[in-house]
Amino acid sequence: MSLSHLLSLPKELHTHTVALPLYLEGGEDAVLVLHGYTGITDELSFFAHRLYTAGFTVALPRLPGHGTDGLDFITTRAEDWYRKALDTYLDLRGRFRTVHWVGLSMGALLAILGNAQFQSGKLVLAAPALQVFDPRLFLTPLLRFFLHRIEKNEYRFDGPKEYGTIAETYWKYNWPIQAAELYRLQRYAQRHLSLLTGEILVLLGGKDDTVPSSVLDLVKQKAHRCEVDSITFSESGHVVLNDVEREQVADAVITWLSHQYD
Repeated sequence: MSLSHLLSLPKELHTHTVALPLYLEGGEDAVLVLHGYTGITDELSFFAHRLYTAGFTVALPRLPGHGTDGLDFITTRAEDWYRKALDTYLDLRGRFRTVHWVGLSMGALLAILGNAQFQSGKLVLAAPALQVFDPRLFLTPLLRFFLHRIEKNEYRFDGPKEYGTIAETYWKYNWPIQAAELYRLQRYAQRHLSLLTGEILVLLGGKDDTVPSSVLDLVKQKAHRCEVDSITFSESGHVVLNDVEREQVADAVITWLSHQYD
């Protein structure tokens, strides 16, 4: 990020409690939870608290540029998001005997890269964005040179009031320049699947309109040195960790992460 970019940021970024990082110190095993592209930490706070109640220490960082302001968002890159994931992992690894990785969507891509680099703990991939339905993602390396943001057609936000500013500042738009960074991460993560050596759990939503179920076949094919388990939650959408079956999802992840100690 250049100095000129920093000077162009608004004097008061719209940071709210729904976007704050979360750290819950529990037992001797830690779980690093990573949110997705344009996601916010609050989306995964229920899941994080369930892990904590089950005895895990949980770190849920806010990825740079997320949950603040649209101008802040476009100053960050894939390297910034991955650096944050690594910094959080290294802080945990210095204190806890095991650090597991859980990533949602783009967060799953970051988790793949981190686990391939450090080969520590188990890996939970929730709706991993290794493949997506939207073909426009493949055009973003070109579109980024012409368009910074595109307002979504007939965008309407019906969510909680506390999300309002975040919705207006960047959920309301598509960001080709940032989507190109997501595409970079997607390609890197696909290549790094073959370097994974541990246990993987893939979580899919039966009503996911962002990531196709074929992503499971890709993981099984490329991560050929891993033991790959999978669960599909038929009533859940893309944010499978925080959808209508979130209780069952949390139970499944806790059981899967804990079984080696039974």
